Amino acid sequence: MAPTLKHPVSLFITALLLAGWGLWWANFGSRGLFLDEANLALAVRERSFIQLWQPLPYEQYAPPLYLVLVKALAELFSYDENYLRLPSLLGACLGIYGLWLASKRLELASWRWLPVALFFVAPICLRYSGEFKPYMLDLGLTGLVLAWALSRPRPRWYWAPIGALLIWLSMPMVFSLAAAGLYVLWQQPKSRKSWSIIAAGWGLSFLLFYWLLLAGESSRSNLQSFHAEFFFPLRFWTIEAWQQAAQLLQAQLKHAFGFVVLAQVWAAVGIFMAGWQARSSAQRTAQIFLLLGPWLLAVLASSIGKYSLIPRLMLFSYPGWWLLACLGWYRHFRQSTTLLRWFGPAGVLILLLGTNVYRHYQHPLQVGQVREALQVLPEDHAVYVNKWAVPAVRYYRELHEPPLGPAVEYYLDSLQQGPYQAQNLRPICLLYSMETIEEVHEQRRKDSLSLSSLGYQLSAETFFRSRFLVAEPKSINSREPD
Repeated sequence: MAPTLKHPVSLFITALLLAGWGLWWANFGSRGLFLDEANLALAVRERSFIQLWQPLPYEQYAPPLYLVLVKALAELFSYDENYLRLPSLLGACLGIYGLWLASKRLELASWRWLPVALFFVAPICLRYSGEFKPYMLDLGLTGLVLAWALSRPRPRWYWAPIGALLIWLSMPMVFSLAAAGLYVLWQQPKSRKSWSIIAAGWGLSFLLFYWLLLAGESSRSNLQSFHAEFFFPLRFWTIEAWQQAAQLLQAQLKHAFGFVVLAQVWAAVGIFMAGWQARSSAQRTAQIFLLLGPWLLAVLASSIGKYSLIPRLMLFSYPGWWLLACLGWYRHFRQSTTLLRWFGPAGVLILLLGTNVYRHYQHPLQVGQVREALQVLPEDHAVYVNKWAVPAVRYYRELHEPPLGPAVEYYLDSLQQGPYQAQNLRPICLLYSMETIEEVHEQRRKDSLSLSSLGYQLSAETFFRSRFLVAEPKSINSREPD
């Protein structure tokens, strides 16, 4: 007899996984590397496996084991974008499994697939599931750690080296492991000595990690100034501190649950109800701490300037928030006998239908299009590359197989640095990237004025956050054929 679906939920699960995977697949290879991805690719290519355990050049950071995994894939196959991004896709898959397993252990019944659905429809997760950065692996591993802690594991010696290695694969694991360690200590009073020894091993691993890789980087003045608005404020006697704290909290809700205000309210109410329902149960209180703990510990580190709450660095905390919101509404739905119980399912519909992520089935996500610009650059022109486009151009000219675009003659901060006045009015092309930066707009304006004053006729072709100018000498354009 052919297998049949025993419950409508099975049909929903199948449709959910197919739709989510289809969305990820449609967007996985749709875009080229942008500035930070290209810089990270260049750093991985230029460093040996041993040197990956040291601070990276090009103002880049990623955990050493993550870099080793990426370099192994690249050396084994190639430095193609898709191979560089495979660990991110792996992290997304781990996230699905971790969320499902944690939901099952929280006894969410037929609601256990809802956190996975929230994962699929979050635009920031769509982006980083196909981007050469470690943030999606952070999320996936945290989902697994939460599910592991909820399984009430017995203390075993091998948890010490496993946890110690995870920190070198994903730096935010220090927050997730700390929350999980406190949870199992809380839940297993008879095994506290054994768990304390295991947790001490995790702590020593992080101290070594911090000393080797983070101590110098975290105190750099340019990083401190860039992330200043993402540090949690402690000056609560000022209005500005309250405003900044509210903005950080709202950003967490917005990126985890969507840009629709009603979806954010639904999430906040669900999390509040989960906490309220746990007030008379030590077991439920411990679960609340476990799920919210990674975020709370990151906020604590941020308050002393040691961790930024910028959304991409907070991806690891989203599984706990998704699980908490679903847990609160699920228990309310089961316990309430009034019409208010239907606010939970109604909010789910608003959240799932209110996102704009579905448009990326037809129009894949873009971050920058230097790759597309290189493919149509004129071959017979001298090519100048503005500094913001240099990393991506170098990647596609030096690492990508086959190399894309014509040979680049000049990498410049500004056109005035180059010998274009001595080109005898040779046709040239200027490539710009990161068009959202005001400095790039201003430099392109200055370059256009300079070329026009020298007798060039300009035309432009625009891509997503990238643009190139083609400068042809007017004397050549106006010359009659022989």
